[in-house]
Amino acid sequence: MATKTIDINAIALSDRTKELLECRARLGELYCRITTLMEEDKMVSYKNYEQRFDNSFVEFDASLGNILSARMNVMMVSSEYKNL
Repeated sequence: MATKTIDINAIALSDRTKELLECRARLGELYCRITTLMEEDKMVSYKNYEQRFDNSFVEFDASLGNILSARMNVMMVSSEYKNL
């Protein structure tokens, strides 16, 4: 998983939205770390768990993405009404 690091403090977002973005970034880092540990472990076979883990991660990440999207949509609508 290739990622590019950006400074989210430089983006004009609410603190809550920034925190959600940070959580999603940490989730990606956690996924990478766990899969690396599983790949490097020569004493245990994780074949029975890999697909379930991947599926669960994708589902959780999608849910977090939906939460983040909902938050950003509400904030955009809110700021548009303030500008009227």
